[in-house]
Amino acid sequence: MLYKKKWLVFLRICTFILLLLFILEPIGSILIRKNPTITILIDSSKSMKIVSAKVNKLVNDIKNIKLKKEFFSFDKSVLSLKDSLAFTGNRTDIGLALSSVTSRASKNTHGSILLISDGNNNMGKDPIQIAQNLSIPVYCLGIGCPVKDIKITDINTNSIVYVNDSIQIRVTFENRGYKEQNIQIFLEQNGRILKKKQVPLPSSMARGEVKFFIVPRHSGLNVYTIKIPGLAEEITEENNKREIPIKVLKDKIKVLNVSSSPTWNFKFAKKELDQDDNILLDYYIKIDKERFLTPDGFVNISHLTSHIPHLVSYDLVILEDFELSGVKEYVDRGGNLVLIGKSARDLSPFIFGVERGFIPGLLPRTSPATKVEFSDEGERIFSHISHPISHISLPNILGVKGGANILASIRGRSHRSIPIIALQSYGKGRILGIAPKDIWKWSFYSESNFWGEISRYLSRRGKGKRIYIHTKPSYIAGEEIVLKGELYDENYKPILNGEIKVEILGKNRNLYPLGNGRYEGKIGSFSPGKYTYFATSTNHEQTKGEFFVEEHNLEEMDIGLNRGFLEGIAEASNGKYIEDLDNFTVNLKSTREKRKLYFTRMPFFLVLILSLLCVEWFFLRRV
Repeated sequence: MLYKKKWLVFLRICTFILLLLFILEPIGSILIRKNPTITILIDSSKSMKIVSAKVNKLVNDIKNIKLKKEFFSFDKSVLSLKDSLAFTGNRTDIGLALSSVTSRASKNTHGSILLISDGNNNMGKDPIQIAQNLSIPVYCLGIGCPVKDIKITDINTNSIVYVNDSIQIRVTFENRGYKEQNIQIFLEQNGRILKKKQVPLPSSMARGEVKFFIVPRHSGLNVYTIKIPGLAEEITEENNKREIPIKVLKDKIKVLNVSSSPTWNFKFAKKELDQDDNILLDYYIKIDKERFLTPDGFVNISHLTSHIPHLVSYDLVILEDFELSGVKEYVDRGGNLVLIGKSARDLSPFIFGVERGFIPGLLPRTSPATKVEFSDEGERIFSHISHPISHISLPNILGVKGGANILASIRGRSHRSIPIIALQSYGKGRILGIAPKDIWKWSFYSESNFWGEISRYLSRRGKGKRIYIHTKPSYIAGEEIVLKGELYDENYKPILNGEIKVEILGKNRNLYPLGNGRYEGKIGSFSPGKYTYFATSTNHEQTKGEFFVEEHNLEEMDIGLNRGFLEGIAEASNGKYIEDLDNFTVNLKSTREKRKLYFTRMPFFLVLILSLLCVEWFFLRRV
């Protein structure tokens, strides 16, 4: 009996202690061991295809290593590796692959990264910079071998030139693995060798340069090819060839400036047109009775018209206080004429009155008293003039002739609108009248080439063309083709809501209006080759053009092992560069995490209290 009472006292004490602990709720701690995960990133781009068998073997060997691991393949995107590697990626973004590791899971679950790649990165952010910001080391397993390869790395030339212009093509090439020797480089067109040069091959991993000079003889899209014959043991010849599309335009805009004296207007025009590579300026400036200043110096000319027998060869003629016979026939046949002041009054779009002397003309546009007013067409042509001149010398102008289009005017003190720039059709040509003789003052406020803009504007419209299509001369395979158009009516005013249809490869595509006569449309991507498009507008105008799609795969340009780049990634992340899997020793120490432990909240604690109470009740029944 005494024995049972002692047990009963013991059970009550235990129960009391447990109830006291339940009320006080003491907190303990426990250390939990965590095994980190190693993330394996495998480059699956095309440049790795040459070592595909070796990569697949590596993946199988890594799977047998007793580590907690996860596999991802990457090219320009990152995917979880489930099946075998295809090695079909057209780009490599190592930076994206590294940054995706921390975005997929918490940092505590990743112990390190094993990067398997050839190190040829060709898109995205700098992987070395991303590796510096990682909190885990990156171990780079370089896959590939030193290769022997000659590749063209860069071509520098003009994309648009004129017929009969000499242009330079500068070719940069790189040597990998070959000893110094002489190689040949060819410049071809349509399979025909135009030029060839023998140049010394630089030392391994160094670059060389060669220059070709060509003179295109035909307008349109000219496609040239730079080719380096393959050398012995060269791993690939895909990067030994590059195609160069060059858009060749017809002759430059030819401008003739004729003046009765060396004026400031001539100096203004000559300065701007000489700086424009697309314009050829010829001039005859009268110095005295039969003496003229020309590009060849001073010459004596008794009859200027007979000295210029081929006036029609010029796209634009500028006359200032000079009566040039034959100019009427020139414009009638489609020439373009600019008249400054009261030159050629019978052809000028202005109606002049009796001279009344000097008119103090223009104030800034913001002036409530006097301002320059541009028509819609004038605003488009002269929009680069930010501040009109403060005053000009203006002849007495009564108005413009019938059919003339006023581009700019001023309001005098009488609030009467006075035209100062007007445009008129004459025969097949166009005549632009500029009334102020001191228009040269606009050079102080012009944001672009004033006379260059006028030359382009008149020479384009003088030919009667009212639809224009623009596009890049060349695209890379897979790149979206974009066409931009301009559309004008018979008065050369922008057609706002017209329609431009483009036919290419037998299919029609529309360009959509952007406003002010401008149109644009994307027509998809095309396989490598040369393409011709035909454009038709609302006003039944037609034009055609060409573009070239180049097969330029960066993965085929960069092959072989780029060890230095992988070493840089490893060093930036406090990792290591390893040459083979046998040397892969990574420190994956398990981490310990301290967690709080609430004993009284555990189920077994309540079960224990209930069990003690039940046992005590049992003994009480027996006593």
